[in-house]
Amino acid sequence: MYKYALQFFYFIFVFCTIQSNLLSSEYKSIKKVTKKAYLRAGPGNWYPVKWTLEIPSLPLKILEENGNYYFVEIYDKTKGWISKNLLSNKQQVIIINDTFIYNKEGTPKALVKKNVILELIHCKHVELSKHCQVRNSKIDGYVKKENLWGNLGQ
Repeated sequence: MYKYALQFFYFIFVFCTIQSNLLSSEYKSIKKVTKKAYLRAGPGNWYPVKWTLEIPSLPLKILEENGNYYFVEIYDKTKGWISKNLLSNKQQVIIINDTFIYNKEGTPKALVKKNVILELIHCKHVELSKHCQVRNSKIDGYVKKENLWGNLGQ
């Protein structure tokens, strides 16, 4: 009996660890139509607001889930709780250093400034292996991974 109980608890531990690791690599973004999003001290609207985010489409790393709230981290390591209904599954990335967007041949197309948010197409199966394919309404191309923050498929 003890053996089965031990196996059961081991299974639960492994399952929870896997779920936690999967969640910790999940990214979402603030909905494009959201004008203001609050990062709170805890998972509920009665907790005080720590930060006000006024950046639609900002990518967020999901660290924890509690009811209708996610505990998230943004690119500058700021953390807080945000309501799930303010978030989208659309994969976005943010430029963390001024950089260039390149075409497939590796020729620079345009300079992109720090804090610009771009839609992530993909980072896998890109001919330029240290790059991710990105776009916005004005341009598309490839950016070096080292200049991006968000879900880079790592």
